[in-house]
Amino acid sequence: MVLPKVKIVKAWICLFLAMAVSGHAFGNVRAGSAMDADSIDVDLDKALEIALSESPSIVIADKQIEIKKYYSKEQIAALIPNLSASASYSRSLKKQMISIGGMEPIQMGTDNTYNAGFNLSVPVIAPALWNTVRLSKLDIELAVETARSSRLDMANQVRKAFYQLLLARESYQVLVMSYENMKDNLKNVLDKFEQGTVSEYDKIRTEVQLQNIKPQILSAKNNVCLADLQLKILIGVDVSEPVKFVGDIRQYEQLLDDKAMAALALEIYSDTTALLDNNTQLRQIRIQEEQLARTASVLKSQYSPTLALSANYGWMTMNNDFKIGSYMWYPNSAVGLTLSVPIFQGTKVMNQVRQNRLQRENLVIQREDLVRQTKIAVQTAINNMNTAVEEISYSRENIKQAEKAFEISEERYAIGAGTLLEVNDADLALTQSRLSYSQSIYNYLVAYADLQKVLGIEYHAE
Repeated sequence: MVLPKVKIVKAWICLFLAMAVSGHAFGNVRAGSAMDADSIDVDLDKALEIALSESPSIVIADKQIEIKKYYSKEQIAALIPNLSASASYSRSLKKQMISIGGMEPIQMGTDNTYNAGFNLSVPVIAPALWNTVRLSKLDIELAVETARSSRLDMANQVRKAFYQLLLARESYQVLVMSYENMKDNLKNVLDKFEQGTVSEYDKIRTEVQLQNIKPQILSAKNNVCLADLQLKILIGVDVSEPVKFVGDIRQYEQLLDDKAMAALALEIYSDTTALLDNNTQLRQIRIQEEQLARTASVLKSQYSPTLALSANYGWMTMNNDFKIGSYMWYPNSAVGLTLSVPIFQGTKVMNQVRQNRLQRENLVIQREDLVRQTKIAVQTAINNMNTAVEEISYSRENIKQAEKAFEISEERYAIGAGTLLEVNDADLALTQSRLSYSQSIYNYLVAYADLQKVLGIEYHAE
């Protein structure tokens, strides 16, 4: 319950810092500060490595595997011969009386009876126990796959959070560039106003426009701080840690030319078997189907006979006093087999078998539906990646055209051939094209991350 409060405080701190610098030129968000000298640089790979080793959900999943392993060993222990020692003492309150042929009754036995010995039992034929051991191994396999699913989900969340932080930084930087353009424009307007070549309206309009962009920059700065905080919380790093996430969203442009992933996606998309082998949800359903099949074997094996071997070796003595040191101990031993054949157990097992069959039928339906959903998810990710590539291509050209148009508008305004409205429109178009370009790269990266998750591609530290 502490994290939400910390998050709110951090947000206010970020907003306060942004407001503090609003009266000055906005610096580059990527630029280092005096405190950066002591900070730890963390890129995407390092963030993934930290999250996959420190995240509570990952640690819990790993411990769950250990729990299942111990449970499996517990089941296997039932197949190992069981050896136990026992001892008993009994005191006769009234001894046995026996009469033969009408003779005077004779009292039998002694006051004290002592028994001690060892007992050995070994299951020889135990179908239910064998199937239970096999079922416990499937429990381990499911726990391992669940842990793998947690890692895939965590890697997906970290990637998206990291890309979100880079997008927030890039958006902030674009707004800062627009702010600097407006400052230069205001300086020119003020010079012209002093010379009497522009009207007071142009001067006021430029000043208002400069002030209007400041709240957007403050909001963008706050978004950067919040994205940074959310990423720290996600990977399990204390918010007070001097961690500096490094990277630039444009450095991931090289992924756009990576055809291997798209080709792999299309290949797996057309191969249902590959989906079953790699997608973690489908793999979990497959294991659950095997578990239910093994559970059915456990239930049916309750109709099967069981055979157990037993052996014991002990000593016994009987006396009327408590002079234990003078007792004579008489050994005895026996070996035997115990056969148990179930004849009637009511309808309990029968109904359990029927429930198991319906559960397996439901899993088959779920698996078929999940296969369809997975194929749709793969196709959606591929479509989103292709769309983002086209958007990036258009945005690149738009940025070039917008930069050229902005330069022309400034030159036209400088010589009096253009209007202030043209300059403002050109600056707005340039800002929008830059933001659109960064957003398109972000969209591609998010789709790429989703594709990795659906295909079950795990992160491995290099």
